[in-house]
This record gives sequence, structure tokens and C-alpha cells, in this order.
Amino acid sequence: MDFQAFIDTFTVPGCVMEVKKNPDGACGMVRMHRSNAPYKEVMGNAYYDDMPYYELVPQDPNFEDFCFRAAHENKRMHAYVETRALNAWTDEQLFPLVKKDEETGYCLFLFESTESAETERMAEVSKETAIRIIRCCITLSREEDLELSLVQVTDDICEIAEAGSCRILLLDHENRAVKTLSRHIRNTDSGKPASAMDYDIVSTWEAMIGVSNDIIVKNDRDMEELAERNPAWVRDMRAYNVKSLILIPLKRGKTVIGYLYAINYNTEKTVEVKALIELLSFFLGMEISNHQMRDELEYRNSHDTLTGVYSRDAFKQKSEAVMKNESHPPFGIVNMDVNGLKITNDSFGHDCGDQLILDCVKVMTDCFGKENIYRVGGDEFIALLTDCTKEEFEEKVRRFNAVKTDITNANISAGSFWAEGVTDMMEAVRNADQVMYYDKQNYYKTHPDRRRQ
Repeated sequence: MDFQAFIDTFTVPGCVMEVKKNPDGACGMVRMHRSNAPYKEVMGNAYYDDMPYYELVPQDPNFEDFCFRAAHENKRMHAYVETRALNAWTDEQLFPLVKKDEETGYCLFLFESTESAETERMAEVSKETAIRIIRCCITLSREEDLELSLVQVTDDICEIAEAGSCRILLLDHENRAVKTLSRHIRNTDSGKPASAMDYDIVSTWEAMIGVSNDIIVKNDRDMEELAERNPAWVRDMRAYNVKSLILIPLKRGKTVIGYLYAINYNTEKTVEVKALIELLSFFLGMEISNHQMRDELEYRNSHDTLTGVYSRDAFKQKSEAVMKNESHPPFGIVNMDVNGLKITNDSFGHDCGDQLILDCVKVMTDCFGKENIYRVGGDEFIALLTDCTKEEFEEKVRRFNAVKTDITNANISAGSFWAEGVTDMMEAVRNADQVMYYDKQNYYKTHPDRRRQ
């Protein structure tokens, strides 16, 4: 993963910490692996990537323990402490990131500084609200399944706010879609069905919030004022019997990634509910962002960037899973090479070469399914089919062979093998590769001008 590009997306001082685990399982060296500009500005010119953190600030066992727990125990850590080295109070957040290996882990370290402890702001939160926030955070950290933990959180919010329903939404701007991560309903008359959330409506909410940090509708007057600014949204709410609303954005840095809201809540508890949801939205935003980042990392590690098909590492993992199946189910292998890629790159540039690959991959995925295609080299692809019969596999291969020569300015050499009772994936790959070799030889006999130089 490009940790530098990742950390640069944050506007607060941030650093990806590299944390080593000693052979005895204890915390080892903690280094500042990559950091963003605000972090470097705070740390000064002495900072450099991969430096031991204690070269800039005094060594602190508590800080090392926090980093270790985040990087190796997959725990989210938080502390609001006085940092004398910076002559400030720092609000520190540590979030686990994907580990390199068992010995090396990474965590995201974010902090914000204040000249003095903000006791006045903390005092505005009641003890009861603080306890509820802690309970929700424990729920979030305890469950590995994010959506399962969010169910409990929305349940708790509904109970505390005496709301008709509570929902956590996630935005997908690329696909213009809205996903309901969690929803709890106490009153069946409250709110829109999860399947009916309209992206065109939800996408207007950020502008409605403006310089504020929430939207609160306590009564008809508030609803009328909102109707003047966003009549389509209010018509939608009235159609689903929404009488009151408190809505807070969930953010990743400064970017809104979703929303947390309660509808038809007890408006006499507005101050209490607002404080609860505002604080909780911070933790929810970071937790959801953390899961998104982990999902993005996993996707990047398992997929080819250009084509979107699975990567070589993903093929290795799939192969191992197939071979570990004690029943040794049959499977089909198709080895495929894009012919003429090098001469295309050399003659017309890599953009044309990339388009050539994409055109070929389109044929592969149409015939074998995108979920079965792996890019294992620059011009090398494998289709691994485990959920079909021999007859179905042979029909797919026949259809592929019939269309693979129809690609404009391109051709694919291919060889297939049906493995039944085979316990060595590499043996199956070699058999398919041998068939592909003859196919490639025949192609270059008739197209010598496209042979690699």
C-alpha cells in the first residue's frame, strides 16, 4: 500500500507508525514510517521517514503500548494527554492498519493539539452521556463484524432518544447509491424503508448542514423552515410520517462518508440526544473509515489495478484453498497470454498496450466470469473455475476459443486443462500451459511480425 498517499488524505497531523513485535511477543522498535505535512510541521526539520520515534520525543512506554495494541492486537486506542515534548495537550487516536507480516504491524496515529486542556468542553458532557459513549465504543471494538456492532449501537440510540427509528447510512458517490449499514425500528410508522433511500435526496444533506454540524427538526416550525430550503426532502419525510429529526454527518477527515440520524425522537431530550449523537458520530466515522481503509487495502492486495480482475497473490490463495479441500473437487484451468503486447507498447505506447489488455480481459470475463480471472503476469492470465461440470467448462472454453481471435489488433493464446482428482495445482497449470504454448507457436507462425523482439 502507498502509505504516503494514504496519510496525505488527512488534514490533521498524522503518521503511519511501524511497530515491530519482538520474538517474545513484546513491543519492539516503533518507527514513524510515513507522515503528512501537518505532522512534519509540528515535528520540525529533524523528522525523516522511518526514524525511531524517540529520536524526536522522549521515549514513552505508554505510547509504545498504545501503538502495539493498535498495530498487533487490532485495537482502536484513544488518549487525551499532556505532551510536554510539544508543550501542549494532544488528543491522540490510533487505528489498526493491515499488517505486513506477523512481526511488522502498522497503525494510524492522528492527533490534535490544544494549548491547554479543554476542560470546559469536556464538562459539557454529562456523566451519563460519557458512560453511554463508552459503552457504544466498547461495542464497536468488541465485534469484528462492523455491521453487527452497529446494530447494537442503533438499538442503544433508539432506546436513549426514545426514537421511532435510528439509522446509519453510508454514501457511495461513485455509484450514486446509499447503503443502510444499520437500522433499528421501535415504531413501524417511523421512517422510510431501507430499500427506498434516494441518493438524490441524501446527497443534498451536506449542503443543508452548511457551517453547522447537524440538522435538528423538533417541531412543525423547524420542518417548515427546512421545507423552504429543501422542499423535495421535506415532502419525502412527510410521506413517511417523520415529525422530528436529528441528523449528524459521519466523516473521514473532512469528507462526509455517511450519516447517523434518529427520527420521531423525544424532542424534550434534544440537548441530551444531540450531545450523545455528536460525540458518537466522531467514533462511528473513524470506525467506519478504518473498516473502509482495511477493505480498500484488502482489495488492492487482491486485485489488479488496471483490469480489476484478481491478482497473482489472490490466485495463490485460491489455489491453496482448492488444494486443501480434502475431497479434491474437480476444477478447470485456462492459461491465457495476450499476444503482441510488447510490440504494441514499443510501437504505440503503453496507453495502447493497456487498452489492448483491457480489450482482451473483456473477452475473458465475458466467457469465464470476472470472479474467475486472475492476472498473474504482465500479459499472462489464468481462469480458474471450481463450480462447474466438465461439460460446462468445455463449453465455456469452446466459446472463448471462438471469439478470442475477434479482438481488434489483438489475439489471445490459450490452453485449458480439466483437473479431476489432481492434488497439485501447479501440475494442472503446467498442463494448461503446454497446450497454450502450441497455440502461441501457431499464432506467431502466421503473424511473425508480432513476435516479441
